[in-house]
Amino acid sequence: MPRKADPKLEKNILIAATRLLDRRGLDAVTMREVAKAAGTTTPTLYERFKDRDALLVGILDRVADEMLVRVEPINSVEGMAEECLRYCLEIPNRIDLMHRVWPHTIPTDRQRPVFDLAVKRLQSQHGHSYKKADEIASAILAVLLGTAILMIGAGTKTDFAIKTRKIGLKSVQLLCKGM
Repeated sequence: MPRKADPKLEKNILIAATRLLDRRGLDAVTMREVAKAAGTTTPTLYERFKDRDALLVGILDRVADEMLVRVEPINSVEGMAEECLRYCLEIPNRIDLMHRVWPHTIPTDRQRPVFDLAVKRLQSQHGHSYKKADEIASAILAVLLGTAILMIGAGTKTDFAIKTRKIGLKSVQLLCKGM
């Protein structure tokens, strides 16, 4: 009798891959290491994800869903930005995932729940057109990633990092206003 596929396996793989990313960084996320961490085989992993890039996009989607849970209850785009920055500083290896993987997914039809929520809020709260809100959300993302990278590089408690955070969040406020 053929074995039944485990319906939770893909989720378990993504959880194991995310833990590996968090502990050891993006370069440690190999198909072999993820299969081992998930308690499965490399061929089984390839049945679920055609290659490492597909696995990384799966992790990115999981991270985006996790971040959405954190920012959805926050009403303002500025508050969302603060929470996104906090998230990036808490789990710094995910920044590498965001800046190395996310840009390659932009031309696809993938969902971008946090980005799309920011666009909607920029439209409703600040009166921007969809096109302008999309541009501003892209600029905010760039500012937040840059701010997080600089803060982590300097050490998050240093005077430089504290000043960088303040400037980054002020930049978000100005961007929201369309400046």
